[in-house]
Amino acid sequence: MSAPLPHAAPPRKHSLSLLLLSLFLGFLFLSGVYFALPPGTGNSGTGGPPVTVETLVNVSSNATNETPPLLGVNVRADVYGGPTLLNKAALPELHMFRWPGGDLSERYDMMGDNGQGTIYTNGVGAPAPWSTAQFVQWCGSIHCQAIFTVPAEIDNATYAATLVSYVEEGLGFHPTYWEIGNEPGLWTHFGIPWNDWTSSQQLAVSPSQYAGVVHAYIAAMRAVDPTIRIIGLGGAGSNSVSEDVWIQQTVDANGANLSAIAIHVYPAGAGYAGEGTAEIYGSLGSTQALPSVVPKALKAIRSACATCNISLLVDEFNAATGTALDGFMSTYALVPYLAAEVMQGLTLNITSLDLWVLQGGYAGSLFTTTGNPRPTYAFFQYFLPSLGPAVHPVALQPALPYAYAVATQSFGANPEAVLMVANLNLTSAVELTLGGSGFPLSGSTTLTFWGGAASGPTTGTFASANGSWILPPDSIGLLSTPGTLT
Repeated sequence: MSAPLPHAAPPRKHSLSLLLLSLFLGFLFLSGVYFALPPGTGNSGTGGPPVTVETLVNVSSNATNETPPLLGVNVRADVYGGPTLLNKAALPELHMFRWPGGDLSERYDMMGDNGQGTIYTNGVGAPAPWSTAQFVQWCGSIHCQAIFTVPAEIDNATYAATLVSYVEEGLGFHPTYWEIGNEPGLWTHFGIPWNDWTSSQQLAVSPSQYAGVVHAYIAAMRAVDPTIRIIGLGGAGSNSVSEDVWIQQTVDANGANLSAIAIHVYPAGAGYAGEGTAEIYGSLGSTQALPSVVPKALKAIRSACATCNISLLVDEFNAATGTALDGFMSTYALVPYLAAEVMQGLTLNITSLDLWVLQGGYAGSLFTTTGNPRPTYAFFQYFLPSLGPAVHPVALQPALPYAYAVATQSFGANPEAVLMVANLNLTSAVELTLGGSGFPLSGSTTLTFWGGAASGPTTGTFASANGSWILPPDSIGLLSTPGTLT
């Protein structure tokens, strides 16, 4: 991944004096505003955090994304949590699963060790903890969609075709996409068989060479199944050549034979030791964040082939790579960050948004290597299932660079409107005015809330006589109510 960029801390709003704050909160109490939140969240009492200026919420009645991205997660073949963990991973909002997981796909033989799978490390192979057949059985049992990545660093199109035959004909499973390689910008063993890999090799691949690999792979794989949908780039990885060049040359050489291109988004890069939470939160507004990289990637696709119907996937996303930010990534602090990323992704023209990673030593995973859930899992468990299929943009006036919001709508006999908001300011609450916003508050409105002081999410009723909602610092909240956005 690219080196971390310097990040500006989220700006602070002017604090009210304790006297004015007491008078203000007293007014809310007299007006009949109350919140079913745990104590100490900053929504009541004179000892709470200062409140920002009033922020008007404007929910658009027009959905900009009738087909929002499928949310998903990467699954690694080198760590197996067993049936109990997989049952927990079968969340209703996780639809897309990418196998065998990022960089591992470049050194994983799905058919090795009599079908158990072989993982190669510097030329030495070892049986995988769980097999492709096991993954296929589980994935099929929950009716998931899947991305299967074939190894391309070894530059063996014949082997890729064999994998298509093994999975589709041998195992009877048809992935949603077949992806050709992972992050070619990081390759150091290009064209070398697994048994001959060493840690000292530095055989890289250029974007034009990689485009040729994709061309050969497509021909071989489609000879087995002409109907497969192919992702032509599994993220570019860290390289002196920009991601746009990888996309353009891959699309230019393969055009209509591609169904999709994938990018990987880690706005904080590799991070650096000592980087504070405010600076990490600030990376959400950087040039490496979703709102910047997605339009650039789409532009690169269109410039290479304006008439091609090529989708864009983000099949890896999180805050940062590496271990420098483990102290941030392994705690609640990552939860508001991921909430903001999900909200950014929902409003963009992408097909899939897949977290890195389900389980492992990576601090941003949903589960540890031993199967213990991290705070990120609670976010996926309690917040994401409420989101509806139609996404509506939300405007905050004035706009706050540390506040993120999105609304969704479900339909049918019992339509439901949802508003999710994250306040990433570390010291000030945000006062949100919902009256007249287009969000249908009612006596049945529920609030799911999580703040840094709480051990986990809480859910209760929400009622406000004047439609005011004070969201504490460093917290996320989700309002859900029967009805439709107007």
